Amino acid sequence: MQVQFEWLKAQFSTQQTQIDEINVKLNSSEFAHAVVLAGTEAQAGTTQEKIEEMASVLVRSLAPSSEADYSDDLTSFIRDVINLSHKDMQVLRLLADIYSDVIRVTPNLNSPNVFTEKMDILRAAVDRSMHRDDFYAHCVRLGGFGLVIEVVRNTSRMAPEDYCFRPTRRGLRFLQLLGEQNSGTDPFAARSSTAPVNSRPSPDSGLRESARIIVAPISSSTSQAEYSLKAVDGIGVVIELGNGLPVRVPRSDYIESRDEVTGKPKLLLTRKYFQGYFPGHEHAEEYFLPR
Repeated sequence: MQVQFEWLKAQFSTQQTQIDEINVKLNSSEFAHAVVLAGTEAQAGTTQEKIEEMASVLVRSLAPSSEADYSDDLTSFIRDVINLSHKDMQVLRLLADIYSDVIRVTPNLNSPNVFTEKMDILRAAVDRSMHRDDFYAHCVRLGGFGLVIEVVRNTSRMAPEDYCFRPTRRGLRFLQLLGEQNSGTDPFAARSSTAPVNSRPSPDSGLRESARIIVAPISSSTSQAEYSLKAVDGIGVVIELGNGLPVRVPRSDYIESRDEVTGKPKLLLTRKYFQGYFPGHEHAEEYFLPR
């Protein structure tokens, strides 16, 4: 939860109007009810991953929003976290990743053809990760939560045995609350009157190439560890894992800090990184950072 609040502070600490909006949400009965629900579930013995996801939903729900954004009772999103399985979330993320470019240019999601045009890509991605029937089963399950919907069939692009699903606005909002970067546009950065803290290089950055850097994942199932910093640029950083694999982390996905004990630069990741995001690790389910 602390890392999530650090993210919120980094995004809006200099914008008084948005700070006022955050305070209104923080003191609302809706937020209080969602906190009680999340706390009850945490005490009941849910997994650490679920606790972290609920914390992300709570904190990121405080970010300023507009009337055009999808809106629902915050407790409903907490219940989604509680009820959805790991495979459910894998399928939802896959759909958001496949259609991320389409969603950016068609935010109303009202043109089925732009989704069926990517059927070849969707089929290939699904076949690399799971049985196709399992994929459809999880899509139908996600549909029960209002997170995905089946697209109108296009017989010129789809075989008789094909089904095409896409995320709904609710599904994209849910991913945004979880800190996902591939769920269309980043609504939090878009509402900032200036660029977000990590969207451009900072002259005060303590990051230097070839240095050792501490990376602190949000997940407590992995501990912070040191890695070699291979590159620093306007896009973000590239760190080298112990096996030599280079991994790029965009600036929107971390907060720069410094370790109080060693004095070394430190990255606080603001989203979870799975090995499946990187070439050669599509089927792995563990975080890419070792324990």
